[in-house]
Amino acid sequence: MGWQEQTYGLRPKDGAQPIVRRAITGPTLAFVLGLVLAILIPVEARAGWATAVGQGPLVIAVDSQTGRSYVASRDRTLTTLDSPPRYSVLNATALGDRPSDAVASSVFQKIYVALPQDHGVSVFDGNGIQIATIATGNRTMPSYLAVDEQRGRLYIANRQSREIAIVDLATDSLQSRFGTGVKAGGLTLHPNLNKLYISERGANTVRVFDPVTGTEVGSVTLSGPVSAVLADVERNKVYVALPQSPAIAVLDAATLSVDAYYPTPSAPGSLAIDYTNDRLLVGYPATDQVGIWDAATLAELVRASVGPTPAGIAVLEGRSRALVADSGADTVSIIDTLTGQSLSTASTLDRPASILISPPTDRLYVGHYQIDPADPASLDAPLEIFSLSTGDPIGSVAGIGNVFPWGLAENPAASRLFVSRTYAGTVAVVDTTTNSVLTEIPIGGLPRGLLFDQASGKLFVSGMFTSDLVVIDTATNSVAARIPVGSESAGLALDSAGGVLYVAVEGSAEVKAISVATGAVLNSAWVGGAPLGVSYSPVTGRVYVANYQLNKIHVLDAATLSEIQSITFDAPVHTVRAGGGRISVASWEGAANYVFDESGLSLMQKTSFLSPVDLALDPASGYLYQTSFEEAAVHRVRLP
Repeated sequence: MGWQEQTYGLRPKDGAQPIVRRAITGPTLAFVLGLVLAILIPVEARAGWATAVGQGPLVIAVDSQTGRSYVASRDRTLTTLDSPPRYSVLNATALGDRPSDAVASSVFQKIYVALPQDHGVSVFDGNGIQIATIATGNRTMPSYLAVDEQRGRLYIANRQSREIAIVDLATDSLQSRFGTGVKAGGLTLHPNLNKLYISERGANTVRVFDPVTGTEVGSVTLSGPVSAVLADVERNKVYVALPQSPAIAVLDAATLSVDAYYPTPSAPGSLAIDYTNDRLLVGYPATDQVGIWDAATLAELVRASVGPTPAGIAVLEGRSRALVADSGADTVSIIDTLTGQSLSTASTLDRPASILISPPTDRLYVGHYQIDPADPASLDAPLEIFSLSTGDPIGSVAGIGNVFPWGLAENPAASRLFVSRTYAGTVAVVDTTTNSVLTEIPIGGLPRGLLFDQASGKLFVSGMFTSDLVVIDTATNSVAARIPVGSESAGLALDSAGGVLYVAVEGSAEVKAISVATGAVLNSAWVGGAPLGVSYSPVTGRVYVANYQLNKIHVLDAATLSEIQSITFDAPVHTVRAGGGRISVASWEGAANYVFDESGLSLMQKTSFLSPVDLALDPASGYLYQTSFEEAAVHRVRLP
């Protein structure tokens, strides 16, 4: 399965600063401890960048306890998706009819799907297996559903018979029903007020019923025809979509007074709330977007670009994620509810650390850092290979074991991949035509970062517990030289045109410029703290250094290594990449990736991830790739 195109509309306000969750200081030891303590997350089913479901997905239900999602589609299938970050397909079940709505009961671990032409509601367990059918009766057309977890009830709005049917969630038995006289166009429940709100199809009216007595307790006439309706339990508000206006009407849930009408850029469709982040999500089917509004001020903050004709929207509470049914395609879009960014994920084996992209060969390589030398399985962990374009797994290299971040390099002309086998103390040479290890080169210490220079054929290796930068002749696969640079060398960057290699030396808190031809140290600069990642930009002639201990990106003049300016974060940063006029920065403790404009260093984009480690930029395709250690995933995100 391939992944879909994604764009975002986030543009931080002028002067906006990077914001992260917590600040933890400390050099590489703390970073490695973070890797050691990360949770092992096994992955069984893995898929590519896109989350493909049935044809024409219409509605989505989410189980808030398990994080699983259930997508009901026009082709009469219910697709069960795994919890984030995998979203892989666990099951697909046939439906008897085209669905109109779907809801989940987390308490009873059940999914309910309304099937109007079948005059019934199908019931599924948490694995997406059908376990019951609720027959609503001939000429009822069940169209909309609402779950009351507090009282153990399911409410079914029958459009044709213009009534509400009440079902016991424990037994899935029909308990009672009452007439409404309303041809429903939407249904929502406010459990605290114990009120059902029904938007009247083809009319300007929202009517309110007491589900216990079945009596109408109020109604309100709005300025235009109504469709979707949604109760906000925390604010005691009700949001109503007015497609023809187009606008969102906000009502007081208790009194039904109209607070205000808020214009929308196009006809609003589905509505959803992210209570954790105080966000109201509004679908715009005509423009293939989802608007993200501040639920407190009702100001639209950003519009997320999704797949064609977005229909149902479901929020994954506590995860800052929402799923959108792309009804004009066969996919589900995943968006960040804080930033509006559309995300894609390729699930990996546990603890991905190092990443390398190879656009010429359409490959993405992922190395893992399992940090358990006593575990044979840990030492033999494979290097994974994915298709860069589709995100599908296409191969692996066996017996690689632990790979420290930045520990991959490639010579595509010779079909060779170089991998730092951290605990083995070697660099493995891989034939990429057969995905097999040809030889291993002893390095000494713990090899860390790798960088290959195509012009000289040299491979440079940084390392821990050594004071040398190792130079390998890739024609003979042997150590050609050792350059004294100081203890604990880390990130490497190359100015290929100038023949200069830049090395972050953590032990001495320096950045050094080295001649590729002679190995001579041309210049050095003390930056303090714990410099780890480093990147060079030929566009600006600058060197960017990620300082883990000082929570900074140092911006250095490449010729003199003098500091021009710096970017300060609220948490440690460890990886930085420059390319295509963008600078991308990863922060493990900050749980985020940041993208800055290279010329002005303004923050353009922030994406939240659990324990992001290594990253890669592909300016030609407009994507960045980020490994997430704790999520066992590689995320692909469109560059701004």
